Amino acid sequence: MDTIAKIEGVELEQIIKPTIAAFAPVLEEKRQEIQAVPKKTFKYGKTDRHQLDIYFPTTPSRTGKLPILFFIYGGGFTSGDRTLGKHADLVYANVGAFFSERGFVTVVPDYRLVPYVTYPGPAEDVRDAMQWVVEHTAKLASLSVEAPDAGSIFVMAQSVGPVHVSAALWHPGLMSEELKACVKGVIFIGGAYHLHPEGAQTGYEELVDIYWGSDEQAERTAPLTLFNNIPEYELRNVPRILMVESENEPKWAEITGNDFYDAAKARRGVDVSRVWAKGHNHLSVTWCLSSGQAEEWAEEAVIWMRMARITREKVEGNAKGL
Repeated sequence: MDTIAKIEGVELEQIIKPTIAAFAPVLEEKRQEIQAVPKKTFKYGKTDRHQLDIYFPTTPSRTGKLPILFFIYGGGFTSGDRTLGKHADLVYANVGAFFSERGFVTVVPDYRLVPYVTYPGPAEDVRDAMQWVVEHTAKLASLSVEAPDAGSIFVMAQSVGPVHVSAALWHPGLMSEELKACVKGVIFIGGAYHLHPEGAQTGYEELVDIYWGSDEQAERTAPLTLFNNIPEYELRNVPRILMVESENEPKWAEITGNDFYDAAKARRGVDVSRVWAKGHNHLSVTWCLSSGQAEEWAEEAVIWMRMARITREKVEGNAKGL
């Protein structure tokens, strides 16, 4: 992490190469441990992009079923893969290994990328990956030390990942109410919550015509707008939200993150919390996982998910007793 702290600048073009150079060899030292975690690959849709990796815990839980965590990576709408390939093939296996070792059936799906998809295609892929896992829990139980709990799903999304997750959850009619009810919490990491942060640029403006079709459509479907448009009577069904912000985020992520947090705090009944990833930049926050270095933010996220699950079980238990 000393190397990460010395990187000059916070924008993506300034941090990509030095962050990879810092963590790739550290993860390489952990290759055997990361790859020892049981993993299976499945196809959840028609194209080659409709595949997902599932990482399975090896230790049973105390509750009889294992919670499920989806990780939706970023990549600026145009790139990203559940395994990044040469010199980075342990990313995002490192994420799957980290959380599966802490008791979560961890799912890393691919989704379609620009220019081969338009809004809301990636959100539909996120939804479909979740639906596939829910419908195949019996099959997955035979591969796991314990059955996955389809009623206890968490979704973690980084960078543009929150764009796709928020659309899946909050674009009217995109996700069934039954599937929404399975989602107990979302974790947004360094998200792009809208396209026009005051005094900064996201870098995604050039994709407006290709992906959204117009600036107006992009604004209407931004995470902040979708959230603000949730009707009051539906707020009680919004899952708990945990926002993870790196200490050295790009300016656009810092500004839009503050905007989203303020909006969520202002809405009655919405449970939103925040965790700061000290010393991290926009990429190192996930590259560090399974490295043994600077993983504190993720340990806090694990505790947050466990507490959210316990609370959910108590609420449902009380409801059954009425």
